Amino acid sequence: MGIPRLKFPSDAPSRSTLKLEEALHVFIPEDEWDERLANGMYAVDLGACPGGWTYQLVKRNMWVYSVDNGPMAQSLMDTGQVTWLREDGFRYRPNRNNISWMVCDMVEKPAKVTALMAQWLVNGWCRETIFNLKLPMKKRYEEVSHNLAYLQAQLDEHGVNAQIQARQLYHDREEVTVHVRRLWAAVGGRRDER
Repeated sequence: MGIPRLKFPSDAPSRSTLKLEEALHVFIPEDEWDERLANGMYAVDLGACPGGWTYQLVKRNMWVYSVDNGPMAQSLMDTGQVTWLREDGFRYRPNRNNISWMVCDMVEKPAKVTALMAQWLVNGWCRETIFNLKLPMKKRYEEVSHNLAYLQAQLDEHGVNAQIQARQLYHDREEVTVHVRRLWAAVGGRRDER
């Protein structure tokens, strides 16, 4: 793919919007965008403030629950597509069962973020997720490997069939972007409508 030629949108609330835009281009084949990034889908952005990642979801005409104690950009709120939930992203639990996407760019230890992502996937709270693992420590490769192995083990233990991809993207700094897609239909008793 080379270096992506992405232009920073003048109305985006932060440059972090480019990280999610690049991730969508890298992890989702363009011929699947209409199905997997469809108008009217529901999404959750954990740690959303000021709304760089929410911006990408709104741009794709999704309804977004932006979860953060910090304020969201007014321009996003004015779209009518964003519900701002002033909560801690680690404590938030969705109250609906049709969340297609959950995205997360929180600054936190990789193990804590990975455990949260595993919880969302195991409970069927979302179909797909893109999240970043921040890696300021020295043994970055080992940290990523350990966290991806933990995530896979959690999914396996709970019978969740999923595809995991991870890459350091051009717009990432000291972080790795991970994409996980659930690949199975609904199971009785789960909060997953597929």
